Amino acid sequence: MPKMTRLHHRKPAANWLEVTHQMWKLYMALLGFGTALLCFLSAGLSLLLGTSLFSPLMVIGLVAGGGTFAWFVQSLRCPSCRTSLVWAMIRTRSHMSWLVDLANLATCPSCQVALTQRPSARWRAIY
Repeated sequence: MPKMTRLHHRKPAANWLEVTHQMWKLYMALLGFGTALLCFLSAGLSLLLGTSLFSPLMVIGLVAGGGTFAWFVQSLRCPSCRTSLVWAMIRTRSHMSWLVDLANLATCPSCQVALTQRPSARWRAIY
């Protein structure tokens, strides 16, 4: 049996979030939304147990979720025209697919620049 080689193996094309070094923003948003969800679940549990932590946990969850959403919308931008890509996807896509469509973008919806091009050194210094 011949030995298997990886000569024809190709690395998949890099995601635009990875190419533009903005993947950490998606991870931070997921962490913030996870924190908000944890606060809401803890508030529900505290309500069932009869403790007085319901209101503080709800407020913390609302602030964490709202703050994370506002930051995520403002921070994830096109490297060329600085359009908020999260907001563009939320406005134009279904609520079921905007996040998947955001991750799979090939070009900016506003300026049509390819998002998977390597950014310039000047742009990298901005982010």
